[in-house]
Amino acid sequence: IAFVNELRVAMDAVNPNSLLTAAVAWQPSLFGNTQVHSNMDQINIMTYDMSGPWGGWVVWHNAAIYNGGVRFPGGTFVPSADEEVNTFNTAGVPLNKLGIGMDFYGYVWNGVYYPGQDLGTVGTVTGNEPYYDIMTLYYQPQYDRWDNAAKAAYLSIDNAGTASDKFISYDTEQTA
Repeated sequence: IAFVNELRVAMDAVNPNSLLTAAVAWQPSLFGNTQVHSNMDQINIMTYDMSGPWGGWVVWHNAAIYNGGVRFPGGTFVPSADEEVNTFNTAGVPLNKLGIGMDFYGYVWNGVYYPGQDLGTVGTVTGNEPYYDIMTLYYQPQYDRWDNAAKAAYLSIDNAGTASDKFISYDTEQTA
């Protein structure tokens, strides 16, 4: 809190039109503090890298706008940009101060081919796969899918339930 206050004063002394922003992933209660968000021009929530091959997880989009009604085996909803924005807003950050950050890369899940699928014995997940590589190495029109409930694009390569199946989560103009 003291840092943000001092930074705002110092920035305004140099240039009263300066913008103070932050890219954040956690601690909505810190940014919900009036002394923090009132001194900031924008708080950008990093709404990507929200899934991975972790125990208790299901196959999910890298940066879904909504949870699409998909739940973890334990019953809670999978993460989404909408949920993160609501969490920060509930903590006290005004909506007009919030932005969402999206990535320009995707995740390639091997051994699975659709969102919400049980991880089972998935081999690997390659993160931070550049958009260019996704388009040149994997994209074919017959694999192109849109998850309307989650508002997320993906490629689904179904090779009859084999280890060469692929679920490729990435963002498109339609996502944004």
